[in-house]
Amino acid sequence: MSGLIVDSNNEPVSGADIVIWPDDESAHELPIERLTAITDDLGRFIFEDLYPHSDYLLAAYSESFPPVFYQDQFDQSFATPIDLSENDITDLHIVLSKAA
Repeated sequence: MSGLIVDSNNEPVSGADIVIWPDDESAHELPIERLTAITDDLGRFIFEDLYPHSDYLLAAYSESFPPVFYQDQFDQSFATPIDLSENDITDLHIVLSKAA
């Protein structure tokens, strides 16, 4: 899975932290708990060799921005799971905003 982290002006956010983890009862079957990546100078990130799974959660944040969960949610309970059970995602686009 790969993607891009930008700010509300659509400028790349370098050095942002991205965290992904499985979020359901079947997660105990996966050999991972939580993976992290850091964006490059162009705001790009990549997670390689993720196991096929239908309920990953993803959050992105940096020193300048509060955590944002996939689909622009600031509250984890409203985060949309990412389905990687059949296909890889190569164009995830996350916008970090100072407004929470």
